[in-house]
Amino acid sequence: MEVELLEIRQFLAQRNPFVYLDESLLDELPGHIEIRYLRRGSAFPPRDGFLYVVRSGAIEIYDAADELCEKLGEGDLYSVSCQLVNLSQCDRGEATEDSLLYMLSCERLKALCRASPSFSEHFSASVKERLKAAATILHESDDPSVATMMVEVGSLIRKPPITVESGMTIRQTAALMSNKDVSSVMVMQGEDLVGLVTDRDLRKRCVAIGLTGAEPIDQIMTLEPKTIEASSLTVQALMTMTRMRFHHLPVTRQGKLIGMITATDLANHQSANSAYLAADVRKAKTVHDLVEVSKRLPNLHLRLANASVTARHIGEAVSCLTDAITGRLLSMAEDELGPPPVPYAWMAGGSQARHEQSSHSDQDNALLLSDDFNKEAHDAYFAALAKFVSDGLNDCGFVYCPGNAMATNPEWRQPLKVWQGYFSRWIESPTPMSMMLSSIFFDLRPVTGAVDLFVPLQQTILKKSQENRIFLAYMMANAMQHRPPLGFFRQ
Repeated sequence: MEVELLEIRQFLAQRNPFVYLDESLLDELPGHIEIRYLRRGSAFPPRDGFLYVVRSGAIEIYDAADELCEKLGEGDLYSVSCQLVNLSQCDRGEATEDSLLYMLSCERLKALCRASPSFSEHFSASVKERLKAAATILHESDDPSVATMMVEVGSLIRKPPITVESGMTIRQTAALMSNKDVSSVMVMQGEDLVGLVTDRDLRKRCVAIGLTGAEPIDQIMTLEPKTIEASSLTVQALMTMTRMRFHHLPVTRQGKLIGMITATDLANHQSANSAYLAADVRKAKTVHDLVEVSKRLPNLHLRLANASVTARHIGEAVSCLTDAITGRLLSMAEDELGPPPVPYAWMAGGSQARHEQSSHSDQDNALLLSDDFNKEAHDAYFAALAKFVSDGLNDCGFVYCPGNAMATNPEWRQPLKVWQGYFSRWIESPTPMSMMLSSIFFDLRPVTGAVDLFVPLQQTILKKSQENRIFLAYMMANAMQHRPPLGFFRQ
């Protein structure tokens, strides 16, 4: 075999699913491979009718709304063109680096599938069949949580949307909600969704402030509510609700409102098989309970990956669960220590802040305290609070930060004015140390507590950094010193 063909054989023989092919089929395979070079910025795929294997470089795949669906790196496959029924909404992309591709015709791919059942199992007639197969396998296992995560949101819609027209009175809307026995209605202007009203809105924004009910519903509705596409998975709906801290999510199909999904709907959907760990986190009474729940997280992570859930969604799912665990630990700490003497916000950093966490990430966190904080009077409380939560996270598998970037470090447990001073100093005096600290703490995100404390801190960071070109140049130079990873993310 020629050297060039041997190199192709060796490369493919080490990659899934080609590892399942017999030696004779592997020997024949290089002769059926075409090689294509794409310059950075070139459209992908260059031709239909082929399975693509990325030999080197990086490809980004997008949907019709220009949302990033997937990133392909060395050894990754793209087989949309070879599916018998193409249900994928992510069928176009571009090379983000100069890339070398191996191309195998769909006809040859089908022949290999017929010759090797193990090889064939990697592929399915459509994306939906593959997801369904993965969900079926997981449903039959001892942990069916992933199976319910793979269900489309639209399948949970059982009745048409309950709506009112903009301008209807609060009293009329409340009567409709009572008659229909629903906890929320959507407010429309013709075909456009303009607002959302829930039972809570009626209590908080009407009854509690003494409105008569004759006022227009527009006065108390939530404007331009977040929506989710019917083809989205239930795990995406759960993550959206958790991240945005609401319980009602209008569902659309190609821009048209088709119904509403609630946190109760998701709970009912998974209640028979305890689908989401978040429910067990909320029920935990002790740190030991949280530890037991957390032991299931690595297995969930593995099953999500095996079911072809994207890395982005896995990161969001794990980060949402870590947020929930953190919030529960803080509640337990306050039960033990008493109410906080001054308002505070618990901030996550690093991968948790970016929603990129894995089940084996370490912890990065900090405490943002009200400027009413008095060190002599209050620090003992917050030191104990930070220790309780940090120890609990460590017990749950999120180990202590080796760089001590945690709220247990007094340096990262400070009032707002001190944090603003930190960032001002780092930005205005860009030394190597300030670059390192900026890289660690620029990702900070409030998890729970008095999250409004974070707003002025964020404003300080944005204003100072936008105005300081020298700092931005130093940050760029600091980033350029790190070699880009050669793995999946390619960034």
